[in-house]
Amino acid sequence: MFEFLRKGATSIFAKIFLAVIIIVFVFWGIGTFTGDRSQVVAEISGEKITAKEFREYYNYRLYQLKLAFGETSQEIAKDPKFKEEVLFDLIRKRLLRKYAESLGLSVSEKEVEMYLAQIPAFQDKGAFNPAKYQAFLREVGVTPKFFEELLKQDLLEQKLSSFLNSALFTTKKEAEDFAKYYFQTLHFKVVELPYSFCAAELKPTDSDLENFFLTRRNLYTEEEKVKLVYIFLPFEGQTEVNEKEIKDYYEKNLTRFKEPFKVKLRVIVIEGTDQSAFTKAQSLRAEIKDLKDFAKYKSISQWYDENSLLPELRNLIKSAKPGLILGPLKVEGGYLIVGVEEISPERLLKLEEVKSRIISELKQEKIKANVITKANELYTKVVKEDGLTNLSQKEGLKLEETPYLTKKELLNLIQDSQAVDKVFKEKKGAYLPPVQTPKGVFLIEIKDKKEKRNLEFSEVKEKVREDYLKEKGKALCEDKAKSLIALVKKGEDFVKTAQANGFKILESTVKRKDFDPQIGLSKDLKLGIIEEPRVLGDRIQVLYLERVENPANLKPEEISLAKEALISLKKEVIQRALFKDLQDKKSIKISPLFKQL
Repeated sequence: MFEFLRKGATSIFAKIFLAVIIIVFVFWGIGTFTGDRSQVVAEISGEKITAKEFREYYNYRLYQLKLAFGETSQEIAKDPKFKEEVLFDLIRKRLLRKYAESLGLSVSEKEVEMYLAQIPAFQDKGAFNPAKYQAFLREVGVTPKFFEELLKQDLLEQKLSSFLNSALFTTKKEAEDFAKYYFQTLHFKVVELPYSFCAAELKPTDSDLENFFLTRRNLYTEEEKVKLVYIFLPFEGQTEVNEKEIKDYYEKNLTRFKEPFKVKLRVIVIEGTDQSAFTKAQSLRAEIKDLKDFAKYKSISQWYDENSLLPELRNLIKSAKPGLILGPLKVEGGYLIVGVEEISPERLLKLEEVKSRIISELKQEKIKANVITKANELYTKVVKEDGLTNLSQKEGLKLEETPYLTKKELLNLIQDSQAVDKVFKEKKGAYLPPVQTPKGVFLIEIKDKKEKRNLEFSEVKEKVREDYLKEKGKALCEDKAKSLIALVKKGEDFVKTAQANGFKILESTVKRKDFDPQIGLSKDLKLGIIEEPRVLGDRIQVLYLERVENPANLKPEEISLAKEALISLKKEVIQRALFKDLQDKKSIKISPLFKQL
């Protein structure tokens, strides 16, 4: 495990400037795809993407989809285009990685460690919590390797983006002109139809439903399931440790008992990197005469260890003395003014300070070792009697029994993805070597299995009806929206025609910058009907742009914001062009296996 897992971390950089995306991955849908894990689904100039790689990334994207759209995600995932988009994104990542490496860009293990430590899901009171990360990995059944490779790729793409965009600039005139456009107010008439409204018009017959079912039969399945009998030996019990054991443990683990350099700081953040931000930072610094003045700006005291400090701060802080005020310091995203309150140098904790902790750890180690020994002895008997059931009958052991469990449900019980895979590969009556979990050891025997099967129409008729109405209701709403657009383009009144067709009439006033960028920032946006309906999760909208209102006066901060937005747009254009160029230059082959997945 990484060094930082033993130390934890807090980061000014993470707290102030990083809006870290919480990357969540769940062991979900394993076994969805058929085929050997080493089989190839795509090749990029001879470099292979295996079925295993695709499956893992597909599951990751599927869970992201579920987080974003809830139940609606199931409908999106049914579209074959979703699977194609996942593979396309995987190819994109591979192309960008190779290009970044060709430029000499790389990501170190230490960078991945720090990035991981900054993810809020793994923090407790602002500090990295190793237990949370380890529990997450156990709970979802993934190895650190896959998760950390995702983070590494993300960091590499960030570096590539910075490298490509380092020369981007925008003139003052260009920024001011774009700000006038960016801060315009758009006045829309909006009409909308809920999909449920359109679905209410549908009266499907049993024949309609059965035909719908037959064309989507692979969606109506019952997962493979197993029923187990087991004995669980928890890591519990009583034991003692002596003074020699405590001393030996301390001396063997001295590096674990070092308290790192820590500093108590007050920090004021000034966002922005332009001249106005720097001027503001200088002005604030002039007003701060001593550490008490930080309270005026709601700056609280907080301890930071050495590894959580920004590189720009680390050397300055380590040579500083309490009471020193630093700044303005330029960092990514803005400026800092930092007050040093207290400094705690690195030191080795004395045995007396960690004795209770050592006793607790030693006892837990002994208890765990005793339980594992007992489990191994019991397993020897299981092998001798050719099964857990046979042994229980001979020795009168009480066995626990599960209901029929899917892979996901079994993982929740035993928290070991490899053991789960093994259980589902074995036959009825098979037994497994001891399975160790964070809370104890399982001895498992497979009592029964149910193979994956296609459900009959009679078993899922109501679910089919629900799916039919959702899909066909949405399609009907889309047809109504397109029909409305066509009629308005021919000269019919927008509101009257919409009302006649059951649309709800709304009005919307929104800043261009805050609206859907596909519409708001489109160069084709004109007064009148918007020619593409807006498809939302539970309804469809048609928009009619009535007027555009120019901003009266622009504030300096608005121009600064528009400048950043314009640079971001330029970045997107550059990256899209780069990817297309890389794609054109590489030989990309999609294996026939992909369609079978």
